[in-house]
Amino acid sequence: MAKRHIKRTVQGREERVSGFRSGELVIGYFRDSGGDGQDRSVDEQRTEWHRACQQQNLVPFREFADYARSGTTAKGRRAFREMLDYFESGQAAHDNVRGLLLWSYSRFAREEVDTQFFINLIRRAGFTVHSLTDQVPEGDFARLFESIAFWQAAQYSRTLSKDVRRGQSYVLNNYRDDGGLYQLPTGEHVQLSGGGFPPLGYERVQVQTGHTRRSIQRFNSYWRKTTDPDLARRIRLAWEMFLSGQSYTQIEKACQLQIESQNYNDLFTTITYTGTYSYGPFTRQNAFEPYVTTREYEQAQQIMEDRRQGTGKRPSLYRYLLSGLLYCGKCGRPYHGLRCSRAQRTDIYYYECASRPQRQRCSPDTRRVRAADLESIVLTKIISTLNPETITTLAQRIEGQRLIQREKDRKPITILQETIDRETATIRNLLTQLATTAARLNITADFEALITQAEQRRSRAAAELEKLKIKHQGIEEGELYIRVEKIDTARQMLEAFLATGQPSGALYPHETVENAHKLLDALCVKAIIYPSETGQETIAVTLDLGILTETTTHPTTPNPPIQTPRTQKTTSPDSTSDVVSQFVRARRDSNPRLSVPKTDALVH
Repeated sequence: MAKRHIKRTVQGREERVSGFRSGELVIGYFRDSGGDGQDRSVDEQRTEWHRACQQQNLVPFREFADYARSGTTAKGRRAFREMLDYFESGQAAHDNVRGLLLWSYSRFAREEVDTQFFINLIRRAGFTVHSLTDQVPEGDFARLFESIAFWQAAQYSRTLSKDVRRGQSYVLNNYRDDGGLYQLPTGEHVQLSGGGFPPLGYERVQVQTGHTRRSIQRFNSYWRKTTDPDLARRIRLAWEMFLSGQSYTQIEKACQLQIESQNYNDLFTTITYTGTYSYGPFTRQNAFEPYVTTREYEQAQQIMEDRRQGTGKRPSLYRYLLSGLLYCGKCGRPYHGLRCSRAQRTDIYYYECASRPQRQRCSPDTRRVRAADLESIVLTKIISTLNPETITTLAQRIEGQRLIQREKDRKPITILQETIDRETATIRNLLTQLATTAARLNITADFEALITQAEQRRSRAAAELEKLKIKHQGIEEGELYIRVEKIDTARQMLEAFLATGQPSGALYPHETVENAHKLLDALCVKAIIYPSETGQETIAVTLDLGILTETTTHPTTPNPPIQTPRTQKTTSPDSTSDVVSQFVRARRDSNPRLSVPKTDALVH
């Protein structure tokens, strides 16, 4: 059956509602941009839409409306998304809806690509889309006229945006050709605002800046530092605490700004606190009184970047020795420290799998482990491993791997040398034939070209061979030494730390645990706990002792044996942290790891 066209009259003009029949169900969508004077726009669209449905005997089935939302994007338009889902999910077909009846295509969207895409999406689902006010004739040119209507709606938005930016630029330049500050009647010079709300610690003040052509007063606003001295003091204190390395929790507890962590991120990344006003591409320094200097602001940004990269130093009330080094053997998640407070008694510290607080234990056998017992066992096993015999065994393993790698590296060198010898023989044969046969057959030029090509191939192979020899010279001539003095130093440091242990259940002193943790991290210590049904955990410890070895160069010894030099007397460092820094600087992540035998079962 051919579609009928229902006629209606809007503002004295006869329009056609294409594709709908009397008594069919229709969906309506309305939107306003949130501008001045648009507070009743949606209501007016809805009224005209219902009037048109009543005149043409269409049944309004469902309505969607977005308030104060731009039509240049679908982002943030919740009702628009719900309408699309309603058509795409099949619910509209289930409700026997015929299609979408719009007041105007400009209410649907103000971007050509989005408008065409979403309207075609609805039409491909088998529904009709029609506008009450856009003049779109029937026939083969209907889509062309629709495209023009889409472009007109988008062009209006672009032109309006251009005019608004021009007006805002005039305001931001304070209605002055030289762009200077605006002078208030009181004589004070201020920077006029382009719109929006100031951050915490600043306030917006309205000021009359003149009259329009109709003698209507024109008002603008500017920002200034808050007149509340207590709030200004607390914001300055928050910046000082952040620059000193305090956490957001500590800052909130001291400053009572009553903002969330995400808002603290905004607080310490907003350039306004340096007295700089920024609005889009416009920036003016010294626009109002600052809270921090530019140098302090840059320092805060560096702290934020370090925290995002995971390199920032965050203070902690309690330091756990195996933090970041202890993992679960069941799920692979890290173990973290936990303090259990007891009234009028000493607090107890534990390690537990990260899956426990989430109530998703990887195994019913996963339990908490006392920190003092676990740390004591791990340190004892590492100390027993740090002896010259164990290191010599590791060095032999490293040397074996180096020998295997050396043979692999020699293979491309051998291939290149064979290529050079082959090209040299080819050149020799070509020269012989050139002297005997080529001149007689008058093909000298051909032989010379072949000789040139062979010489080029030989030159390339020779250059590659020279690069490989230079690259692998250290591997060929390297000699592995065992640093006995480093072994003794590391063992003595850990023994001294173990001797400072507190009674069972308490932590080690904060001053010493920092250096011990750095040393364990430099040794690449990794401890893995394997839960057991009997309540006894088994612990496996691995560490990288590459920092206890050293490679030296001896050109005259192509394949040196493993040597253990005599222990040299070293000067005592100024502090324990200096020794730790030496280990950290000497860390070699690429060296093989040494597995320590599993410990006896840990009973807790």
